[in-house]
Amino acid sequence: MRHKHENEYSPRYYLTYGEKYADRFYKKTRKQLSERGKKWLDSTLLELQLIMEHQLQADPSIEYDPDRFVDFAFQSHVHAYQKTGFFQLQLKDIRLVLLTLDFKDSFVNRKGRRQIIDISTRFFGTRFTPRRG
Repeated sequence: MRHKHENEYSPRYYLTYGEKYADRFYKKTRKQLSERGKKWLDSTLLELQLIMEHQLQADPSIEYDPDRFVDFAFQSHVHAYQKTGFFQLQLKDIRLVLLTLDFKDSFVNRKGRRQIIDISTRFFGTRFTPRRG
């Protein structure tokens, strides 16, 4: 959901990243995911939308500052993925998620690399931390 104002433009993130990946994940990747992976994807798409809407309500001016908006949007993914159970998915599903991303968006782009590093750090911390007991 976008906040519509007269003569308003859409931040480039919506089209160059948001819409592209929401479309790709939902129309292509979802078909290949396990049932748990499909539930994760549905929850994640909703969570990302809720995070975005919450931020826009808290600070509507963020849409008019493209760099700040993109920073926020990229950072929101790490939180959303963790909250919706990405780290508990089967490795097959995780692989499909990663293969959905364009190399230039995830590794060439500085913000994309930061996102991959943050998610990887949390993933390995979650999967391979010895349990105490």
